[in-house]
Amino acid sequence: MRKPVVLCLAVAMLLAIALHAAPQARAADVKLVGAVSLSGYDNLKADLDLIGGMVGRPELGAMVNGLIALGTHGRGLQGIDRTRPCGILVGTDGKHVGGCAFIPVTDMDAAMDLVKRLARERVEEHENGLYEIKGPDKSVYVQEKHEGWAFIVDDPALLEYVPADPAGALEGLPDEYAVALRLNPANVPAEMRKGVARKVREHARRHLKRRPRETDEQYDARKAIARHIRRQLAIGARDLESMTVGWKVDGEGRKTVLEAAFVSKERSDTARFLAPAAKTRTAFGGFALRNAALTVRGTGRKLPMSAGAIDQLIDAWRDRAFERIDRPAKDDAETVKGLVDKLLEVVGDTAKAPVDDGALSVRLDPEAITLIHGRFVTDGAALEAVVKEAVGLAREKRPETVDRIVQLDAASVGRVNLHVVSIPLEKCPHSEAIQEAVGEKLDIVLGFGPRAVYVAAGRDAMRALRRAIGRSRKAARRTVPPIEVTLDAAALAASAAGCPVERVQARGEKALEVLEKAEGPNQIRFTVEAVERGLKLRLEHDEGVLRLMAEMAKHKK
Repeated sequence: MRKPVVLCLAVAMLLAIALHAAPQARAADVKLVGAVSLSGYDNLKADLDLIGGMVGRPELGAMVNGLIALGTHGRGLQGIDRTRPCGILVGTDGKHVGGCAFIPVTDMDAAMDLVKRLARERVEEHENGLYEIKGPDKSVYVQEKHEGWAFIVDDPALLEYVPADPAGALEGLPDEYAVALRLNPANVPAEMRKGVARKVREHARRHLKRRPRETDEQYDARKAIARHIRRQLAIGARDLESMTVGWKVDGEGRKTVLEAAFVSKERSDTARFLAPAAKTRTAFGGFALRNAALTVRGTGRKLPMSAGAIDQLIDAWRDRAFERIDRPAKDDAETVKGLVDKLLEVVGDTAKAPVDDGALSVRLDPEAITLIHGRFVTDGAALEAVVKEAVGLAREKRPETVDRIVQLDAASVGRVNLHVVSIPLEKCPHSEAIQEAVGEKLDIVLGFGPRAVYVAAGRDAMRALRRAIGRSRKAARRTVPPIEVTLDAAALAASAAGCPVERVQARGEKALEVLEKAEGPNQIRFTVEAVERGLKLRLEHDEGVLRLMAEMAKHKK
């Protein structure tokens, strides 16, 4: 077994990116480029104990202590302060980049005595308490430069620039997260930023190759999209002031939390673009079914894309659609192409709109499967006209079938017109199970408002959609996060347990058994929240989901 302390030192130095700093630089000139934060051994072990309890493995924390005792021949982490944080700091003087790792110590001699016992002849002691640990290719150096802190560097000259309070340089990360990373791209030397940008552009060009059977128009459209993405990434990188990624365990909420926060520079284009995110409102705030397995909503400003690039993309879609319409040739091909043109005109205008808004919710109860969806469009009436024209075209060919399954103008909610398509299910595979979930027929409801399109399907689709539209009107003035996604593992497992396919049913039943042992909800939640001059992404896993993940990992082995 490799010795854990030596491994920690090696990993720390790999992460430190310890390039040599300019010897003439003063410590005051050094700006922080990045930092890695670990909240401290005791805190990390407490988090591991919490996770162990949540996943049914309460022995996890004790196992770590046992491994450390085994690797250190029973000495444990002697000389190391288990209560304070450790981490890595990377800084620059504007031209060069250098870094250090730091570990809190209560007794430097005892800590290095442990390292000597583990690393044997590879540790050499120099003057002023400086230790050299020799590796296969290069050495690292350790010194208690400031009382209570052991610093690890790959060049002793860097020790002149280490902070007296390295934990303070982490700016509160250990208090907020168990493990965290912070990057300050604005402090990266300009030449280094240009070099990275150049490599990204070269990589993108190499991978933007023409696909087999891709037309000139389709290839040009794809290149236009790629240019748009590269341009937005370049603007984001230019304006990004800081990025923080952190993970923690919420013992009270019995969940884990992963967050990523992006903050732009003051008065930058990105800061101005993101400013309205704090006042986000949606026209679809009522689109969340009770006991839904999945609920998704996204609202806000879109990254600007040139009208020309959008037109190129629409033209490529039109060409592809027309090719399919002409294979084989049909008498009504020109009429169908006219419908496609009208549809793509609305799609293009909607893509050029500065905002986007939409929501979806799916309930997978074995006795009531329902889907509702609503999204913003620039001209709902034009889309409705296309649908009615398409129905009329179909009626000319099969009038009895269309009249049996399609009901135009079936209902309305305010200014929203609702139309119904009812599809018989008698001849479908597993028809009995499907009919039990959605009814004798699969009802699909299409709705069109002045600036919205709606779709609902499944049991009580009409009622569910009408209620969602009504709730959305009441919630229209409420401020919401730009993005919200909720996935309910219990609802998914219950749906799988009710599936007529035996293998799927067995897995669903097993998942329900695991989830029943957990406290509280069993969800995965993803949100994007507005913060000052930026956005924060947040991913949460409830206890039941963690148990399920642990069980799945066990079976993969």
